[in-house]
Amino acid sequence: MKLYFGNEVEITQLVLRIILDNDSLIVKKVDNQPELKNSIGREITLDILATDKSGRLINIEIQRNNKGAKFEWAMYHLSMINTNKLGKESSFEELPEVCVIFITENDVRHGKRPIYKYEMTDIDTGERALRKQKIIYVNGSYRDDGTALGRLIHDFKSKTVSGMYYKELADRARYLKETKEGKDKMGSVVDKIIKGHIDEWKDMGREEGRKEGLVKGNNIARREIARELLKESKSYEKVASQVKLSIEEIKKIAEEMEKEDKQ
Repeated sequence: MKLYFGNEVEITQLVLRIILDNDSLIVKKVDNQPELKNSIGREITLDILATDKSGRLINIEIQRNNKGAKFEWAMYHLSMINTNKLGKESSFEELPEVCVIFITENDVRHGKRPIYKYEMTDIDTGERALRKQKIIYVNGSYRDDGTALGRLIHDFKSKTVSGMYYKELADRARYLKETKEGKDKMGSVVDKIIKGHIDEWKDMGREEGRKEGLVKGNNIARREIARELLKESKSYEKVASQVKLSIEEIKKIAEEMEKEDKQ
């Protein structure tokens, strides 16, 4: 998904127009994975940070893991964007308009709604306050191709380019999946994901444990990524090449997935 958005203004604009229900929204700039610094606390790397024509900052986060989509995370993203974008000499009235959007694989807000919108309100009267600060959750498990948002979610999860509704999204998917340049970019992302999984094991105590953990983490990471790739492609050779596992191992993983689907 990060590659899908990339620095693509047209695609980001289409997605935001649908999510924010605003066909006149104009995106001027898209930053892919900008880092926000914090001299006394935790720094973060955003997935996407877009700037629209009015100067509003819109952070798009793609979260498959429920744990990574907690409301506290969205609040921290909101605060970090404000902290980094409000100059030292600026007045607080110049606080930028910010919208943080979490696109989640599951219904993490548990309301069975396609979209959830939050902003500060008066608890007693319901009066809206500080409208320039918003948090939005998009429920990726929502199914209704009769709506623009439903079609968007469908396209995000579509396994085939031909089955997608929006031409802009289909063209981008076709580029990433079917061209050499796109495949190379996808391959580099797979390598980064594998490295990220391996890094999670580096804090093991003993040196022997650390070495064991790196090997184990490497294998787990490759198997998990292989499972995701098998959902997109039935070519064992192609998946084996991407995750650097044997074809026999990929076949075993595919058999495991088939058994799980039948249960």
